[in-house]
Amino acid sequence: MTHAEQLRNHWYWRPGWRVGTRGYYWHLTWDGHTELHRLVDEYQAVLAPFAGLDPIPRPWLHLTLQAIGFADEVPDDQLAELADRARTALAGLGPIRVRFDRVLVWGEAVVLAPTPAEPVEELRARLRELTGAVTGATPGRDDFSPHVSFAYVNADQPAAEVVAAVESVRPEPAEAIIDAVTLLEQHRDNGMYEWKVQSSVPLT
Repeated sequence: MTHAEQLRNHWYWRPGWRVGTRGYYWHLTWDGHTELHRLVDEYQAVLAPFAGLDPIPRPWLHLTLQAIGFADEVPDDQLAELADRARTALAGLGPIRVRFDRVLVWGEAVVLAPTPAEPVEELRARLRELTGAVTGATPGRDDFSPHVSFAYVNADQPAAEVVAAVESVRPEPAEAIIDAVTLLEQHRDNGMYEWKVQSSVPLT
């Protein structure tokens, strides 16, 4: 994976989305992950001068694993079945230890990529399979590059200065232990992805 050369506004409305829309997702969320917060703080500090970037507050840091569907299209019984099946499907994975030591400037966001990626990819594959089995659909792309965004692009602009900024610092990497996945109801009414937790499923 390499840096983008051109940045584009992330906040256009995707098909089916508008103010008031809610969607269900499987996410990794990062409450209490102090090392990751410290790393994000350091990178956000060097990006603070860029008006064309929206820093993501700590409560809304996430790693998207799998979309489930719009909230008005997924019945409550399917949502409950998803959580039940996930507890079985994920029980054998155990906690996943990852290291965040790679920063990437993508077209619509500045992100941290976890190493190794494979355990997170396996986690996503299991969630994608069970989501399809329960709902009959697996929204989103088949290919998957796990990442935690910490700034979204809000205006089209060249990437060079942003790339130079994140490459000007060498913070200590962050370690994180992933021990649960979160099923949540998400919206973007306020120019940021925000959510309510529906279920938390442990990986043990």
